[in-house]
Amino acid sequence: MADLSDAGVEGAPDWTRLRALIDWTAQHQDRISEVIAERPAPQASPMLAGLLASVAEKLADDHGLRWPRWTASVPPLDREWTPPGTPRMISKARADTPERLRARNIVLAEHDLWRHVA
Repeated sequence: MADLSDAGVEGAPDWTRLRALIDWTAQHQDRISEVIAERPAPQASPMLAGLLASVAEKLADDHGLRWPRWTASVPPLDREWTPPGTPRMISKARADTPERLRARNIVLAEHDLWRHVA
């Protein structure tokens, strides 16, 4: 997960690599704690830092693990981040956003990252 902090363009997430990592953890559940342990590089944009911390916490929650210590130092965004879309699409995404992302002011439907969610 740590190497995803420099994966995007201009601070934006590399959505393909992030989804691939989440898919990989579903197949290698015994390695989740090692995947989320290392703090991403500090050059990540606030949105990307918040997204990675939220994903790490959700992966930990989903598998009964403790959150990595580094996530406690990642604050919520000053302003809500939403994906592009119509007001109705954003409202639906908001309703389907996992709690860990919502806590950092990030709106992103769970099924946009976790493929097991229909």
